[in-house]
Amino acid sequence: SVDLEEVQNHPSTLQIRIAKKENITRHLSTALPDGGCKVTPQKFAEKDISPTYQASFPGSGARMTWNLVIALTGIAINDDHNHAGVGYDRVVAVKTHYPLDYGRYVEDDQKFRGAILLLRNPMTAVPSFFNFKYEQKNHLPNHSTRAPTEDWIKFRDSNLESELNEYQYFVTFWMEKYDSRDKLLIVMYEDLIDYDEGPIAATKIADFLGQTDGVEPIGREYIPCVWHAIVKYKEVVVSKSGIESENKERKLVPSSPDSLREGPTERPYNSQQLELLKNLVEGLIEQFHNDEEFVAIMSTYLETISSTVALD
Repeated sequence: SVDLEEVQNHPSTLQIRIAKKENITRHLSTALPDGGCKVTPQKFAEKDISPTYQASFPGSGARMTWNLVIALTGIAINDDHNHAGVGYDRVVAVKTHYPLDYGRYVEDDQKFRGAILLLRNPMTAVPSFFNFKYEQKNHLPNHSTRAPTEDWIKFRDSNLESELNEYQYFVTFWMEKYDSRDKLLIVMYEDLIDYDEGPIAATKIADFLGQTDGVEPIGREYIPCVWHAIVKYKEVVVSKSGIESENKERKLVPSSPDSLREGPTERPYNSQQLELLKNLVEGLIEQFHNDEEFVAIMSTYLETISSTVALD
């Protein structure tokens, strides 16, 4: 958890006024002299704001992005099931897997200003979601364990086609939801976890959320530090004095589970299944061929799938 008193008293902590008409000071994230990054706990917005959907296919980094959005804005997030029990008027974003069965339609949909669509290569998103199902089935902590390879193969052979149909349904829904493309920010999961592209993607998220009245993200100069604290939180940090320590800044929400699973990373596909994956991505490229950004992302996925060696 974050030591708020330490954050407030640290001489390098940046203080920014976020309420022009009220005497409210928020302490934002900044790099510390010995490395690492300090961020404040989430709070509900001081007044009603228009939330943004944080939409993703299951297994695409929703929890990681949840924590990143909190760190970038300092404002709480809810989900489409309203598990926080506070509604959607005072949160910056709402995590959702809608229109899939795992998601739920939000009655106040018209109050939302737009959506962040988090995309991940279906070749890795589907097995990541299977890991979650395996954890649930075996009563394991979320985001703790990768399923054995033999379990993945059984699931893959029975469910891959239906999972890919779900992926297509989900992506199509969000790509077609808004008349104005300005209301949709596409974020590539693979970029978000990349050392070079990650801070850039985080900046895009901050800029997009900052378009909402009442949301003032942290300064751009602090985003790389916050990105590393959230996304690469399990890495060893070496301070200027040479002392090694584990970066533990990610858990802004006490109930938030760690997201780096342990277990086998190999998730093989046979040639027929790789063809199904290629057909899915090629179909989406054709369906949304006028959207250059989307096509570029899907083309990257297609290249990865096409270069994968089948294990029949």
